[in-house]
Formats: sequence, C-alpha cells, structure tokens
Amino acid sequence: HNKQFTDISVTGSLLEDDAATALAESKFLRSLDLSSNQITDHGAEQLATSCSIVRLFLGDNRISDAGANKLLSNPNFELLYLQRNQIATLDDEVLSANKTLRSLGLDNNPLTKGTIIAVVQRLSLQSVSLARLGLGDDYATVLSQSPTLKTLFLDCNNFTDIGARTLLSNTRLTTLSLM
Repeated sequence: HNKQFTDISVTGSLLEDDAATALAESKFLRSLDLSSNQITDHGAEQLATSCSIVRLFLGDNRISDAGANKLLSNPNFELLYLQRNQIATLDDEVLSANKTLRSLGLDNNPLTKGTIIAVVQRLSLQSVSLARLGLGDDYATVLSQSPTLKTLFLDCNNFTDIGARTLLSNTRLTTLSLM
C-alpha cells in the first residue's frame, strides 16, 4: 500500500537541491518544510514548479533573489517563508502578478528598502513577517497603509513610539508584534 504524504517536514538535515527536486514532483504534497537545509536557487526553482504545494517553508537555506523570484511566480503558493536566506531584491513584476500569496516571511534577509515597500504594496498579503531587518519609523507609514494586512510581525527592528502609533492607525490589523 503506497501512502501519499500531504505534509512533510525535514528540517536541519543538510538536504540539498536533489531532495527538493524529488519532492517538487509529488502530486499530493500540500505542505513542505525544508527549513535549515542546503537548498539553493536551483532547488527553489524546482520547488517553484510544484502544482500541489500551497505552504512552503524554506527558512535558513541558501536562496537568493533568483530563487525567491521563481518561488513567488508560483500561482499555487498561499504561504511562503524564506527567513534567513540571501534575498535582497524581488522583481516588481513578479510581485504584482502574484494574486494568491497570503502569508510571507522574509525575516533576517538583506532586503532593499524598495523591495520591502514593494512587498507590502504589490502583494495582497494578510500576514507578513519582516523581523530583524533594521526597519524604523520611516517604514511605518507604508506598512500601516496596506489594505489587506491583518497580521504584521516586526520584531527586533527599530520602531519608536511614533512608528508604533502610526502602525496602530491601521484599523485592519488584528495582530501587531514589535517585540
């Protein structure tokens, strides 16, 4: 009897791109967590071809701009977590074209200011995590103006009382974390 897994988590196992390639071919896989492995842009590009995965966790790997942009091009992903990678710039057209992603985690990446603003303005996210990016009050206005955000994680950034008040002016937010 051949069991078809819908959820797989293999973290901290030093998996490389060949494992990502094999998993991308699964027809039944809905949620995949390959955090803390050795996945590069090649593996990310393979995972971006998946037609079944909707939740993908790839934090703490070796993914850069090219792999992240490929992942963001997948029309099936609803949740994508890419913390602690090497992502600096995301393509504006890719962000604008994505209509399905609802939750995105980009904590602790060397993101440019333009990319952070584009992520909030171009994607229809309900939840975004932008912790440990060195953000300050100058980002508060753009973050508070998102018409779709309900959950915003901004832990370990540099917001003052002024920035916090600006963020709280977004009445659609149900969760705001500034620890």
